[in-house]
Amino acid sequence: MCTHRLIALTTMLMACAPEDDMRRVPFLRVPVGSMASLSFDLEVVDFEGDGQLELAVAGGKHEPAPNRLFHSSPPGLLNHMSYLGELEDSTFGLDFGDLDGDGLMDFVAANDVGDKNRVCLQTLQGDFDCMSKWASWNSRDVDLADLDGDGLLDMVFVNKRQQDRIFYGGNLSWFDAPKVAIGGEDDDPEPMLLAFGDEDRPSVASAIGDLDNDGYPDIVVASRGVQPTGVHLMGPQGVAHTHYLKLGNTRAVELVDIDDDGALDLVVGNLLEPNLLLYNLGDGHFDTPREVGPEPSNTWALAVADLDGDGLPDLIEGNAFERDHIRYGTPDGGFGPSQALGHDATDTRDIVVADFDADGDMDIAVARNRQQDLIYLNQRW
Repeated sequence: MCTHRLIALTTMLMACAPEDDMRRVPFLRVPVGSMASLSFDLEVVDFEGDGQLELAVAGGKHEPAPNRLFHSSPPGLLNHMSYLGELEDSTFGLDFGDLDGDGLMDFVAANDVGDKNRVCLQTLQGDFDCMSKWASWNSRDVDLADLDGDGLLDMVFVNKRQQDRIFYGGNLSWFDAPKVAIGGEDDDPEPMLLAFGDEDRPSVASAIGDLDNDGYPDIVVASRGVQPTGVHLMGPQGVAHTHYLKLGNTRAVELVDIDDDGALDLVVGNLLEPNLLLYNLGDGHFDTPREVGPEPSNTWALAVADLDGDGLPDLIEGNAFERDHIRYGTPDGGFGPSQALGHDATDTRDIVVADFDADGDMDIAVARNRQQDLIYLNQRW
């Protein structure tokens, strides 16, 4: 028999572990924000360094909307909201880090064409100065990472049908009018804007990690439609080598060591095609793609975490117009069959995992388009 536990918390539902699959984790479903959000990207932030996590939500997509920050009281419920800056942009992506070296968390917003990308610097009063801005691009994602090993955060923007760009950190005054360089210029001592990739490729998402174990983070850029995914292996002077992978109509990419061999593998989310897993050969190249389940998916977002505490990475698939799914990790370095997360069809655009309620296990936050965002609190203890 399947035993249901009822929890008295408004509109929250507890999933139930069926008898034939004891690995299914029970989750407490908690609504976040409004019923008709335009959420597209999620980022987990600890602004105060106190171990209590906040959730940043990029809103807008093609329509202007405020970016938001959700706080928890009590921990895990994300029931207090504040705005990130005073501007409404059509934001596709956010990322956070200390950009100006003052010890405070700043953020960058990647916006649709018509709304300039922004650097928002946190002030001592706790608000943000978002006056720093860039040219209008069709930006679809932004990541912050120290690509060249100088201890400064660099910005990676991926753009739809424009070249992708790297802005090397160190001089934010350049952010309003940066120099564009195709490739590196050894005689230019200033930080610069480096264009890479193909301007005809409709880039939609990126992932950063050291694929070839040379100490420099590399960049994977997914492209929609029939365009291949680009793997850009980085060196101290920028992109050292690029190769492309034909993976389908891709919307999401994640880098994680699935088979525990010390090399980052690639997980791919596709539309109307099976999702894929590619094992890293150790040098930034990948083995033949393997289908993650035989069924076509409609996946816009991916996240990987150990949800059930067995030491194996599990895969969460965020889907459009169907239910989201979990695939639990298998000892052979793969994923098992899909299991539904939640009880209704959704229009998920991003998923992140973190221990929001500080109970020692991983929770799931889901951004949905024109639906209420959700957090699933892991209840396996």
